[in-house]
Amino acid sequence: MSVVSWLESKPAVSWMVVVAYALAIFYLSSVPFLEQPFGLPASMSLVEHLFEYFWFGFFVSVAFKSKKVEGVLPAFLLSAFYGLTDEFHQFFVPGRDVSVLDFTSNAVGCLLGVLLARQLSKKNGV
Repeated sequence: MSVVSWLESKPAVSWMVVVAYALAIFYLSSVPFLEQPFGLPASMSLVEHLFEYFWFGFFVSVAFKSKKVEGVLPAFLLSAFYGLTDEFHQFFVPGRDVSVLDFTSNAVGCLLGVLLARQLSKKNGV
């Protein structure tokens, strides 16, 4: 049994993962003047957003599937909306800013994560 199949069979666990990941994103977005990790250049910010929201979209998709919600759109809309609220939240954090490019990277990451989760779900016959 794959991790995706296992999570899809455990709705409470799936949604706890989503909530925990959302709280981690919120916490990191609340840190004023957060510097790039590992000394990466600022230009890597879009890649970080893409990667961060790839996993969020993935987990949201698995959680939706655990509740028998079919289709890509609901998981994509919820995860991308969270990315939008995250950008809005950063408006109020010193040293952080709202960025359309960051939101776009969030949304693309969400879509890719949702699509991969659905593909793995189909592969596992769930």
